[in-house]
Amino acid sequence: MAKKHLSYYCLAVILFLAVFLRVWGLDAGLPYFFVNDERSLVYGALKMGQLKTLIPGLHPEEFKILYYPPLISYIYLFFLSPFILIKYFFGSFANFTELGNYFILNPTSLWLIARLVNALIGASTVYLIYLIGKKILNQWVGLISALFLDFSFLHIQLSHFTRQWSPVLFFASLVLLFSFYIYQSPQKKYYLWLGVILGLGFGISYVIGLTLMIFLMAHFFSGHFSFREKIKDKNLWLTLIIFILLASVFILLYPQEFLRFTVGQEGSAGVMAKNIVAAKGLYAYFSSFVYYFKVLLFYAPLILIFSLLGTIFLWFKSKKIFFIFLSWPIIYISVLYRI
Repeated sequence: MAKKHLSYYCLAVILFLAVFLRVWGLDAGLPYFFVNDERSLVYGALKMGQLKTLIPGLHPEEFKILYYPPLISYIYLFFLSPFILIKYFFGSFANFTELGNYFILNPTSLWLIARLVNALIGASTVYLIYLIGKKILNQWVGLISALFLDFSFLHIQLSHFTRQWSPVLFFASLVLLFSFYIYQSPQKKYYLWLGVILGLGFGISYVIGLTLMIFLMAHFFSGHFSFREKIKDKNLWLTLIIFILLASVFILLYPQEFLRFTVGQEGSAGVMAKNIVAAKGLYAYFSSFVYYFKVLLFYAPLILIFSLLGTIFLWFKSKKIFFIFLSWPIIYISVLYRI
């Protein structure tokens, strides 16, 4: 009982530190901008409020600044709207035009709210990492894993600014967690929730679509049924249908960005698509793995070292879990290398 209480105290401290480290210094650089993603995502949310629409696809010219799927801007709009309305009703503004001019000159408060949302999402990811470690091995492995992410400079930096990568890691962690729920206990509720998580994650970033492979591996590795029986499993198709429906909704809400991402029209995502096509050859492919290895070695050496040790341990503990874990970085780098 004492050990159980100790683990809960440790978790509480870890989560407190996760929030503190990601909120501390949240106003860095403001009111100036050093990260382009901030302007894209926050301006995208504000533009929705200004035009009174949640469908960027209806106003492609006005939303050219938004070069991501719209869900993350919806989230920021949800938190920004009450603040803006309170500021309007309790301020001395004759109309919304005056309020808009005020925020043009004083944007810091809006950016702080958006950054705070991102910081809390980042802190929540620490808890998800704890749950994953606890699910795979035990509670103390979960605590140590969460502690590593707690002090990860790279994750703290990504959580400090209004960027897509903190929410992306949050949803990728959710996919991994629920995939292991399915691997260990393939219940319908987990398939249903995973379909929703995949669909919403796709609305944050198309990158989350790659995590579908994690789910598929967990599904086919689970239980003792034959491959044919697993193909016919209604739960598999439930997840896929929910994901496809939600993903289609986000594509239809902003088809211009999806086309830029996939076809390679103008815009940052278009540049990415061109790089994917251009980056051919085995040398370039394996060089991308070396590049990301060096990045992790520089920004998170302890996480990298212990991840490698954990990967070796998983090989001997369970080769199925080993391949489920390894699938995400391999697929991610294979598809998005040289971005």
